[in-house]
Amino acid sequence: MRDTLIDPAISALTYRVSQTERKNEELELLCKQTAESLRQLRQELAANRVTIREDNQRQASAALAGVLDERDIVVPKELRIRPSRIKRGGRRSGGGNRTSQVTAKRWTLWKVQREQGYTFQQIARAWGCNHTAVVHAAMQGFTPYAKRMKGKRK
Repeated sequence: MRDTLIDPAISALTYRVSQTERKNEELELLCKQTAESLRQLRQELAANRVTIREDNQRQASAALAGVLDERDIVVPKELRIRPSRIKRGGRRSGGGNRTSQVTAKRWTLWKVQREQGYTFQQIARAWGCNHTAVVHAAMQGFTPYAKRMKGKRK
């Protein structure tokens, strides 16, 4: 009787073990396929990153080719803004080159540089002044006060 009860249990266990081994082999095969797929995807991603990086560098160099650099701006020495000299107990001087004639020449050059596409900041850096000076000149139509008031004075 004992053999009759054990034989079906052994055959059931043997069947379950064989099913488990077959599923284990299937899972191992799936794991190998997944690992291979991941390896291929990593290679493709690495290749795409290189391609994207090269494309980005190409686009960046093309964009930079058209960008203007303030180092290209030529600033005549006689028109360069000189710092003011403050004398002890005295008045502040304008540095000697802030007359309306010099300012008119400077503003004319600033106008040309703006028309060439330079920004206020680039012009100001090249000339050694604050960008708001260039903005003020632009707001005045690059025409100094003395020229704007010519004929209006009595």
